[in-house]
Amino acid sequence: LDLETKKNDNNHFPESYDLLTGGFPCQPFTNRGKQCGLEDDRGQMYRELVRVLHDTQPPCFMFENVPGLVLMGGGSREKREKGDSPTVFTPGVVLNRILQAFQSCGYKVSWRVINSWRWLPQQRERVYMVGIRNDLGQGCNDDGFYNWDNLVGTKEEEDGHKTTRTVRDILEPKDSPSVIASELSPSQWQ
Repeated sequence: LDLETKKNDNNHFPESYDLLTGGFPCQPFTNRGKQCGLEDDRGQMYRELVRVLHDTQPPCFMFENVPGLVLMGGGSREKREKGDSPTVFTPGVVLNRILQAFQSCGYKVSWRVINSWRWLPQQRERVYMVGIRNDLGQGCNDDGFYNWDNLVGTKEEEDGHKTTRTVRDILEPKDSPSVIASELSPSQWQ
């Protein structure tokens, strides 16, 4: 889908597909930019995803963006003390407007901010928005959706009790002879 030129044809989509994945430009929402949000033309590009959802009606979708999207328009981020719930995000007006647009296409929509350290050797938070078409709600919880904790892990991991992953964690076990041999002693660091 060429969102830059907003080509309004769905001919390149298969007749039937199970999952639409993607995102829309993050620059209007990131805390590293001007934060023009929906006032920026790029901030309106989510409407193209709405159009595709409306026209093609896939069973589900998953979109991602920066956490700044959650905070725009009065959203908040509250880090809880250890032992309580993990960091709690409250969506602002901007995210709620976008979620309502996705819901208007006939989907149950849920979202969560997740840090990629769970799967990759990096610290990178993203907001994930997942939708399941209204006629496919089997297996959902009382809120009409599935349990994010089953996907992303336990509260202890959220609270930071799990150490951040490194490239070494992914490539080779810590007790590997080659890893042990490559560790520097304190005197080698000096």
